Amino acid sequence: MHYLAMAPVLPYLHAGPWRFGPFTIHMFGLMVGIGILFGTWIMLRRARQVGLSEYHMGQLIQYGIVGLFVGAHLYSVLLYFPQRVLSDPLILLRFWDGIASTGGLIGLLVVVWWYTRKNHLDFLAYLDNILWGGLHGWVFGRLGCSFAHDHPGNFTDFWFSVRWPMDDYDRMIYPGGDLPGRHDLGLYEFFFTLVMLAALYVTNRKGQRFKGFTVALVFVMYAPTRFLFDYLRVLDARYWGLTPAQWAMIPMFATGVFMFLYLPSRQQDNASGMQDEGARMPVLAGTDADGSQDSHQQDGHSGEGRENDDVESQAPDKDGSVGDAGNTNGPQ
Repeated sequence: MHYLAMAPVLPYLHAGPWRFGPFTIHMFGLMVGIGILFGTWIMLRRARQVGLSEYHMGQLIQYGIVGLFVGAHLYSVLLYFPQRVLSDPLILLRFWDGIASTGGLIGLLVVVWWYTRKNHLDFLAYLDNILWGGLHGWVFGRLGCSFAHDHPGNFTDFWFSVRWPMDDYDRMIYPGGDLPGRHDLGLYEFFFTLVMLAALYVTNRKGQRFKGFTVALVFVMYAPTRFLFDYLRVLDARYWGLTPAQWAMIPMFATGVFMFLYLPSRQQDNASGMQDEGARMPVLAGTDADGSQDSHQQDGHSGEGRENDDVESQAPDKDGSVGDAGNTNGPQ
């Protein structure tokens, strides 16, 4: 036994379900509901702070929740449980019967892209705001997973694991079952989500970041972590040795790295180009360099009146010369 083989330090979380007449409330559903409400509040609050439209953000949240659950369900049944689709095709329409977080993120991205394109909005600015608030809600979602224990991993003698109660099903899969702990990936992701949230606050303390910064940071932090966590999962469908989530993490990480390398310089170039274009703009007739009107227009004189004044001021003198009336007649 290696030196990390100790008694598991993490407890097996359990709470509920609670029954109220014909209704049953599960801890997972309760946490997801709280996460949606809290994340929505954070999104709307931050939208006001950064100058985004609260109306469009509210619309995006409504459409985004639909896309989140539709994408999560389809990704789950099509890639994790395809045999269920073959035996019962109507499961595709039962959006509450099986969800996968990776599919939820994909569905959310599609909705945000569609809505911002349709309404001519800044895709990255709104996606930044949604992921900022979404990560706050994600904390509660993964806490719900920690109580539902719907992401079980391998049994282990590693100290950082859950004191898992062995049941008949576990003994059937793991004969002997003499290992004291088990990896609970939902609980692990709950802890890591807190780390990502702290990283967002720390990196945003020094002023405004480039558009897409929140998206890029979440992508480059979450993708490799989730990729490694999935090696600890059991009974997940695998394609060429990787789970569906692991396959999705590869382009996610690449996208995040690309955003960090490309977006800052591109947005800086765009800003410089706009400044140069503003400097080259011609001064409009009747407008000073600072954008103010000529003094005669501010005084209420029309163009016609100014022309008449010029004609009178340039009337010939007695000697027949034409000059400045003010210089000819002296001070008034």
